Amino acid sequence: MRQTHHLDLTLAAAPLVLDRVVSLCRARQCAIVALRYESADRHRPGRVSLTLEGTSRMARIVTQRLAATPGVLAVAAVGERAQMHAPGVT
Repeated sequence: MRQTHHLDLTLAAAPLVLDRVVSLCRARQCAIVALRYESADRHRPGRVSLTLEGTSRMARIVTQRLAATPGVLAVAAVGERAQMHAPGVT
């Protein structure tokens, strides 16, 4: 069953880090429902607020892979706001 998962990522000012994040989600078959990006500068790291739709297993794998991605400093799951989605139901 597909669910909505919310993640907050802290990013270094590394080139192509946002591209890596998006590519990883797509490769793991987690649809990006919403994405908010704040680029890093010399005073603070970058941030991404990401909402994914996928199975719990795939979201767990994406979270682990994101944490190991170059340029990603931290990954945190946000709250218990998961919403259940049955296939074909909107």
